[in-house]
Amino acid sequence: MAFDLSTGRTKVGLLVTDLSQDAEIGMAMNAALAYAEHYCDRRFLYAREKIQKVYDRANEAVFVDRYPIVQVHAISGASASGGWKLTHDSAGIIFGGNRGGYGYGGGGYHRNFGQTVTIDYEGGYKALPADLEYAFWKMFGSVWGDYDPSTTAAIVTGGPAIGAVKKQTIVGVGSIDYETGSAPASAAAGVAADLSAVMPGAVQATLDMYARRVA
Repeated sequence: MAFDLSTGRTKVGLLVTDLSQDAEIGMAMNAALAYAEHYCDRRFLYAREKIQKVYDRANEAVFVDRYPIVQVHAISGASASGGWKLTHDSAGIIFGGNRGGYGYGGGGYHRNFGQTVTIDYEGGYKALPADLEYAFWKMFGSVWGDYDPSTTAAIVTGGPAIGAVKKQTIVGVGSIDYETGSAPASAAAGVAADLSAVMPGAVQATLDMYARRVA
């Protein structure tokens, strides 16, 4: 599987060739991804981007938002002059020499504090780890009721909103059957504010393993 529209169609009971709800499915997927990225303070999906970071005394490296870093195409700025290497988790770039593993050698580390560095790189997962993908689809199931065309009218009129996704399966991880609860529209704001409504404990535990640990 993958975290994509084709899989999303099957998650809501459509044929993989049925494009009729792609807009709604895409919005629900984006919402689930946004919840996960906000919670973990990082970006997950693979892309190439160019960013600017300030190299300061708060960190021994410059950390990117989208990781693991797949490839660095170019680095410009004063800090690049002393050489660089990736951090052990490929989440950032260490400048300067290699003594001690933190870039203290070569003089570049100390000389370039406060300098802006431009990094052109590719990062993120081309294929999501199975547990992370499973967590994304679980969150998708939690928010789908807010986008499902068949339940939107019921939400507007104050009727119950039933989630459409009742089973999630990933090879090597397993499957869970569940039913989402119903609630009157007047409670929607309170439910949306409750993180556990979107991220059950198992999902939060999974995301905790991928959360950014540095500033």
